[in-house]
Amino acid sequence: MGLHLSIDRVPGADRMADWRNHGEDEAEREYMESGADVIEYYPSYVESETDGNLELFTRKWCENGPTVGAFADCGNNGRIIGGENVPEEILSLILSHVDSKSLPNCRLVCQRWKNIIDLDIWRFKLEKKVYRQLTNLLHNIRSPFPIIYRVFKHKSFNRNLIKNPSGEEKLCHWEILKNGGDGWKIEEPPNGADELPFDENFPTTSCFSTSYIRCTKVQLIDLWAEGLSPIIMDELRPTIYVSEWYAARYDCASTYTLYVTLLNRNQQKLLAFKQTKRVEQWLGSEWNKVEHEFKNYCEGVRYVKFFHSGCDCQFWKGHYGSKMSRACVRVVL
Repeated sequence: MGLHLSIDRVPGADRMADWRNHGEDEAEREYMESGADVIEYYPSYVESETDGNLELFTRKWCENGPTVGAFADCGNNGRIIGGENVPEEILSLILSHVDSKSLPNCRLVCQRWKNIIDLDIWRFKLEKKVYRQLTNLLHNIRSPFPIIYRVFKHKSFNRNLIKNPSGEEKLCHWEILKNGGDGWKIEEPPNGADELPFDENFPTTSCFSTSYIRCTKVQLIDLWAEGLSPIIMDELRPTIYVSEWYAARYDCASTYTLYVTLLNRNQQKLLAFKQTKRVEQWLGSEWNKVEHEFKNYCEGVRYVKFFHSGCDCQFWKGHYGSKMSRACVRVVL
């Protein structure tokens, strides 16, 4: 028996834009877009079930799945593929290979597929990725699927959330606060300093370089937008790991500062880490790593603010200040 599953996004998600911001939960709102598929192709069903209220229908759809009306499960619905009656164990194995982005569309096929995906597939994927803590945390949640979906969609854990960490994209994604002296400069390879140590996670060899008056910039990371919902941050309290490499020129003294803060939804400071390094003339050129782990922090963390700065200590025109590269913020589970 040859099986070929082609699962594409059905047009219609744009119709949700007018009301998607009115939901009660951010994670659920994102997943509720899947109801647009049904609205697009079954308008009479929507009208009969909820008097045409799109928001009410989509919420009902996402909470209960296709359990009523034309979508009620019966007999072998969802098990017949290519004319063959496929056992649920095999169907579960097939669906486990569907990518996370397409799984919400698979849930819309029938009640059987929805149950298999909600009860088995995500648990299988969680265990494969050593996310058992998530499974335990969400065990008693009424509708955990949207939360888990966001984690997989954004690949929230164990990846660098800093964009453009070494200047590969010039100064994109960074907010420049101070551009002192001759301003920020991208160097590849670093001028007047050693080559960066090999790191398979950072294949580039570029760096940011500062000048004779302080240069500072910042990047703000919204953890919720990266798929880390409040319940994950508040209940699991995953470790937030931050790091960066810094160096001085061999011939000029310089200072480097890393300042990272955890902020709540109103961008009020909850916790901070700061480290300043000064390297004297003729003692620099090698790269050093600053790193820190935030653990056991309080509830309400939503943002990570990554701030770094540097300058030379001898007021030399050009770019003789400290250099930094491989800025990193990872949420570790």
